[in-house]
Amino acid sequence: MKMYGKTLVNNLPEETTNLLVKLCTGEINEVKTESLPEVINLDLNSPITQAENFPTKKKLKSLPEDFIHIFVNKPYWLTRFLEIMIQEQPDSSSIVYNTLLELYLKGVIFYFFFILFSFFPDFIYFNLYIYIYIYIYISSKKKKTKKNLERLEKTEKKKKKKIK
Repeated sequence: MKMYGKTLVNNLPEETTNLLVKLCTGEINEVKTESLPEVINLDLNSPITQAENFPTKKKLKSLPEDFIHIFVNKPYWLTRFLEIMIQEQPDSSSIVYNTLLELYLKGVIFYFFFILFSFFPDFIYFNLYIYIYIYIYISSKKKKTKKNLERLEKTEKKKKKKIK
C-alpha cells in the first residue's frame, strides 16, 4: 500500500479508503497463530503434562498516520478515512487528530470565501482595486526613491567639483 497507495487513491478512492480502514482496524490482518505448548506441573510427584495447542487469532493493525501521505490532493477521502479511524480507535495518535482538525479548518475557510464571493461578487473587484492601488503606490515610491538618489548623486558630484 505504501508503494502503490497514491495510484490506488487517484483511481479508486472509495475502495482504497475502505481497504485502508480494514488494514488499520485489523479486519484484514487477522492471523491464526498457535500458542506454544504450555508446561503444567500438577504435583511435585506427578509427571509433566502438556496442554493441547489451541489456535488463537491475533490482530495485526497498521497505523493510520502511515497512510496519510497517500491522500495527497484528495482531502475529502482523507477526511473520511480519519473520521472512521477516530470512531473505530478513539485512542488514535495526535497526528490523526491534528490532521483532521487541519482539514476541517481548511474546509471552513474555503466555505467562508465561497459564501463571501457568492453574496458579494463585487468583493473580488474591490480586492483587485486594492492590489492595483498598492502596486501603483509601491512603484511610485520606487520611482521617487530613484529620483532622490539621482539628485543626491548630482549634489555630491557638484560638491566634489567645488572641492577640487
